[in-house]
Amino acid sequence: MPSSPTLLIVDADVAMRACLTSMVQSIDLEPSFIRSCSLSKKICKEPAVILFAGAASKSRECLQRLRNQEHLSDVPILALCSETPEEIANAFSAGANDVLTLPVRSGELLARIQAQMALKRHHRRDSSNAYRSYESELRISPGSCYAHMVTSSSFGITVVSHSGVLLFANPRAHQITGCNKKQLAGSSLVELFKESEREPARQIVAGFMKDRYPQNVELTLTSGENSDPRVVVGSFAPVTGSEPYVLFSFQDVTEKRQTENELRKARDFLASLIDASLEGIVAADVDDTIVLFNKSAERIYGLSADEVLGKRRFKSLFPKGEAEHVRALLHSEEQGGIGRMGPVRIDIFDRHSQRIPISFSAALIYDEGVELASFGIFTDLREQMVIEERLAQAQEKLALSEKQILIAELAGTAAHELNQPLTSVLAYAELLTRRLSCGSPEHNAAAVVASEANRMSEIIKKIGKITTYETKSYVGEQRILDLEKASE
Repeated sequence: MPSSPTLLIVDADVAMRACLTSMVQSIDLEPSFIRSCSLSKKICKEPAVILFAGAASKSRECLQRLRNQEHLSDVPILALCSETPEEIANAFSAGANDVLTLPVRSGELLARIQAQMALKRHHRRDSSNAYRSYESELRISPGSCYAHMVTSSSFGITVVSHSGVLLFANPRAHQITGCNKKQLAGSSLVELFKESEREPARQIVAGFMKDRYPQNVELTLTSGENSDPRVVVGSFAPVTGSEPYVLFSFQDVTEKRQTENELRKARDFLASLIDASLEGIVAADVDDTIVLFNKSAERIYGLSADEVLGKRRFKSLFPKGEAEHVRALLHSEEQGGIGRMGPVRIDIFDRHSQRIPISFSAALIYDEGVELASFGIFTDLREQMVIEERLAQAQEKLALSEKQILIAELAGTAAHELNQPLTSVLAYAELLTRRLSCGSPEHNAAAVVASEANRMSEIIKKIGKITTYETKSYVGEQRILDLEKASE
């Protein structure tokens, strides 16, 4: 009894082997496994189909090595890869007859294998040239296995001639471009793109004749029913066995680019806010390496961002021992809770070793409980302290002025009130000295009263002239008003 035809599976891991073996049980194929490192040896038995399940990084080299074995040149190869345009293009350009995107679905895998086996049988019935012509037609025919393969792809896939004429497009390509089959069939690939990008597109098409097939090209579509331009990233590759044809696979990245632009604008806006802040803002990663150093921080420390970013540690910005104190506060409950530190007054030193008083606050940044970074806000207190000193001086002057006004008003009031009774005392003293006998004890006493009253009158005149607040020492540490200086 003849043995079953072989399905040669290349570079499948243990889990993939079990999965593929289970999937092909329903068809008359015997799975056989081989590693790509063994491809240098000639494979004795010709398989019916080769299924390449290796890593993308090895795919191009391994597929070319399979194709280089003469007795395998007409064996259909089905490559498993991701949906990225680059991997699909690489697989086709390296010699794969068909591509199946991961994850693999059983029904689709069996249909692809059976389709490739049918193509192989047809190839053996006809001449090589007739087959290549048929296969080319089959690849660009809407009902072919090629079209079936790309129908479910999330990438737009088209086939174009070397002159840039569109011959085939899958449903996703119609959706992205906004054009139906009639609009795309026979149209120019160049005309699909924005006016400003058509010249680069013409250069790409011209490169087909020189075997230049660019990868990961970003272009903007403007045709079809789409009112807004669609940004696509695509790759070009020659279709194996059909020299005049080129495969163009592309992905719509419009929303992704819009999101990137919005994030970029938000990032630039936040960067502008940080740079415009009057406070120095510094951030460091989990290794304490500084990753953010705004303009105000540059001004405070006298260091440029280029001198600091990625080169210095956060702790180097503090005097010796101060960084450890700050770290301890951040991990304690004393300053607003663990991971937060309210404003504290500390002194730092700039690049010229000049002492700078600052108000410093900081916080730790966590992600799911894991510390990722730290940041601090430095408020330069030098100007504030100058202002506070000037304010204190002004307040002191104001207090002195108010004291002088008070003394002057009090002196004026005292002089006015004392002058009235003193006038009476002086008048009666003088009257007594005139009426009493000269030399008598009573006369002498009246003369003393009159003299002292006159002296009091002079003192009251000086009190009335007080304009400034001047003091002199009295008893011990006490001080009293200096009437002579205060009334000058």
